[in-house]
Amino acid sequence: MRKHTRRRHHDVNAHPVRLAMLGPRPPTDAELVALRSKELLALAALAEGRAAAGDLFILGRRVLVAAHIARMGIGPEVLPLVPACRRVLDLAKVDPVAAGQDAEGVAAMRDVLDLHDQQRCAMPAGEAEAAIHAAVQGRRW
Repeated sequence: MRKHTRRRHHDVNAHPVRLAMLGPRPPTDAELVALRSKELLALAALAEGRAAAGDLFILGRRVLVAAHIARMGIGPEVLPLVPACRRVLDLAKVDPVAAGQDAEGVAAMRDVLDLHDQQRCAMPAGEAEAAIHAAVQGRRW
């Protein structure tokens, strides 16, 4: 019988050298514009009542990360808006047209995206990337 190696899975996103190298470099304007345009297109689709699964994924991740960063202490004004955003996202999964007619939820989503953009600019890239991965993986800071 032949011996097999034990393969281990390493999280490529938690590479300490990569985080250390990205720490002093802020995101470029082109990167921020590309990310912001994706967010705004997803928000426009939600407001028009034609949000697809990809749009809801983008908006859901932004709300999740913004809430996590707010719990870290940067931009705590996001936290009161999060329940309205989650409500409109849950409604959009069932009925996208009804979610587009929820003006309060769409306005809260717009405000969260604006505040999250300010959060991204207020913290170093390495710290932001660590917060994003911690939020997505459900870890506490």
